[in-house]
Amino acid sequence: MAVRTKGDWEGWLKFFLKGIAQVSDEAIASAKEILVLRKELNKLVYDNGSLNHQRLLERLFEQPIITVNRASEFLEISYPTAKRVIDDFCSKGILKS
Repeated sequence: MAVRTKGDWEGWLKFFLKGIAQVSDEAIASAKEILVLRKELNKLVYDNGSLNHQRLLERLFEQPIITVNRASEFLEISYPTAKRVIDDFCSKGILKS
């Protein structure tokens, strides 16, 4: 409003740039949290899981919502095997049903 009534472009730019800085800081914090989560889950899955577990975990970082059918198709395994992998992820707290 002040831009229109008083020509306060400087005030508007300061407000706008502060908003960009705040959103950027939040994005950096979120990215760092995701990297920490990925490292923790990789350790959990790579130390104790099969190749199917590892491949599914990588897929979840690209597409975090998955069904047993999609897991079966992506991993090229049977439905019961995909269900066991997903059930294992649920029991470890990686996925929620």
